[in-house]
Amino acid sequence: WTDSVSVEVPAGIHSWQYIKFSGKWHAWRNGWPAWDLYIKIYIKPSQNYEREWDNIIVYADVSIVDLVLETEVQVAHPENKVSVKIPKWTQVTDVVKISGKGFTKMWKWWVFGGKHGDLLVKLNVSVPKKLSKDHEKLWKQLKGE
Repeated sequence: WTDSVSVEVPAGIHSWQYIKFSGKWHAWRNGWPAWDLYIKIYIKPSQNYEREWDNIIVYADVSIVDLVLETEVQVAHPENKVSVKIPKWTQVTDVVKISGKGFTKMWKWWVFGGKHGDLLVKLNVSVPKKLSKDHEKLWKQLKGE
């Protein structure tokens, strides 16, 4: 058989879920009803972000100075890049959460709150490998030497 069927995949579906389309497969010749068509979904992973249930996890490169003084970073998002404010005094292990910027929730959003998951920004902190003499002097002043 070489038939094609157009299907609409619902927003927020997860890998390995099935979509059932009643009566979309071949009907029997003697008048029996058509079969149900089941499609198993597989979503390819992205290089830009990870999915954790309905949340999107992205990583942002920041410096130690950015964590102390505040910064704004652009992060990948399925719809477009999103600007995220990293507040002052953010810790290395903190995760910055942007509510409602995740994937559409397929079910029970009224129980779990909101129709979308969240965007979770995890931080990759870069430490300079070399400093100029002036920068090293400033770091030593901050340290109290």
